[in-house]
Order: sequence, then C-alpha cells, then structure tokens
Amino acid sequence: MILSYRVQDNICIVKIQGELINEGGRELESYVFDLLTEYSVEALAINFQQTDNVDSSGLGALVNIYKKVQTNQMKLVFCQSTNYIFEILRSARLDKLIPVYATEEEALKFLGS
Repeated sequence: MILSYRVQDNICIVKIQGELINEGGRELESYVFDLLTEYSVEALAINFQQTDNVDSSGLGALVNIYKKVQTNQMKLVFCQSTNYIFEILRSARLDKLIPVYATEEEALKFLGS
C-alpha cells in the first residue's frame, strides 16, 4: 500500500494506492493522525480511486479516523471509490456516517462550502 497526500484550500486529501488490508489499517490511521497533527486543516478527504481492496482492519481504521475527525470538529468525506470499494463501505454502513462522492472535485466542493 502506498499513501500520499496534498493540502489544498485547508483540506487534506489522502490517496490510498493498493490494498487497505492487515497492517495497512494501522498504517493509514497513523499516517492520517500525523497529518492532522502537522497541518491545521478543517477537513479530510480520503480518495479511493487506486484502492483495490479494504478488509475489516481497514474499515476499523476508517472508523477510528472518523472518530478523530469528529472529536476535532472537522469534516470527512470519501471520494472516487470504485464500485467494489463502495460496496464494501456500504455493507459496513460507513456511507451512512461519511459522505461518499463520485469525484474528488465534488468532495472538495462540498468540503469548501
């Protein structure tokens, strides 16, 4: 798994490339928590465009990130998930907690409003 980020208009965008499985969940969690400590952003977008799979540890990490974002009174969205990844998020009911946008542009527009 490869993680990358950029900060744009006070929003941190994290991209996940590969599989968010096994220890990848903890790696993502640590990576995001470090970014939120380093940057004073108002929102976080997680881009799943190049994510191939998410397992239960990955879902757990996403829930922990959601909790951290809520505690910090920030916004969180998911974007550009494939149909497969969206079905995983939907089956875990994460789409009920966290908005999922088809494109990164739509996500950033929502977060900027």
